Amino acid sequence: MTDAVRLIVLPEALYDGETEQPLADRAIVIEGGRIRDVTAAARAPAGRTLHAAIAAPGFIDLQINGGGGVMFNDAPTRDTLRRIVRAARRGGTAHLLPTFITAPGTSYLAAMQAVREALSEAEPGILGLHLEGPFLSPTRPGIHPPAAVRKLTPGDLDALCEGVGGPLLVTLAPEEAPPRRDRAARAGRCHCLCRSQRGRPRHDDARGG
Repeated sequence: MTDAVRLIVLPEALYDGETEQPLADRAIVIEGGRIRDVTAAARAPAGRTLHAAIAAPGFIDLQINGGGGVMFNDAPTRDTLRRIVRAARRGGTAHLLPTFITAPGTSYLAAMQAVREALSEAEPGILGLHLEGPFLSPTRPGIHPPAAVRKLTPGDLDALCEGVGGPLLVTLAPEEAPPRRDRAARAGRCHCLCRSQRGRPRHDDARGG
């Protein structure tokens, strides 16, 4: 590794995510765009030096609807994802789940396809996808367009089970999901994480959701 492509970051305070207090006199060695080592500043190898007041692990955000002047719902495309990631990075977010909220019909499929393509080509910053709706409680839609809120159908479940190639987080109301018998046949191949919306589920809905 040549000095020209090695970056040495020398922070005044390093928050490493393990110790309670920041560390001083540390050097972060970056090669090929990856952190290769964290060592004492006095033992840092030669390379391009960058001084910083604070260094810390990047944030992971599980719900970002837009950024950089664009909203994912308005344009669920690869270009939108890139712009959201760039904007989020300025605030310290290194990885995120772009979030597509309630929209009519199966509009969410375009979001799934955009994220699937991004992950297949290792788009930096994109971990997976968060679908917040449209399978929410019609009695408590919140800011979501009530006309687009609907039940989760077996067809939707098939689409969700196709996945995106990474984490798929689905926010839904348990009482709006199909009966448990309809979900059982798909359980073995469906790999998405469901987050319960604060609706009005019955006890059995919540347990089975």
